[in-house]
Amino acid sequence: MQALTDRHKHIYLHIYVDYQAAFMGQVTIYLEEEIEEKMSAAAESANLSKSKWIAGLIKSKVANEWPESVVGLAGAWKDLPLAEESRKGLDQDTEREAL
Repeated sequence: MQALTDRHKHIYLHIYVDYQAAFMGQVTIYLEEEIEEKMSAAAESANLSKSKWIAGLIKSKVANEWPESVVGLAGAWKDLPLAEESRKGLDQDTEREAL
């Protein structure tokens, strides 16, 4: 297959972006100036547009699944002793005062 020229790549990308935009909702938000400046700086440091940065925050808040970092911990503590085993050999607890 013949390699795409830069012009063809640009046209394909433009069509793809327009196709995606047709299925995306839009939201208008109002931010205090200080918050907007912090958001802009955070998006820039993440090398994202403001829209993509905000979308990432929203996705993380409405996710229905545990983050991969938490899923990876499943079974990690299977060899920990039970409370009774870990307390063996300790002195008896002192009686507590009545309230």
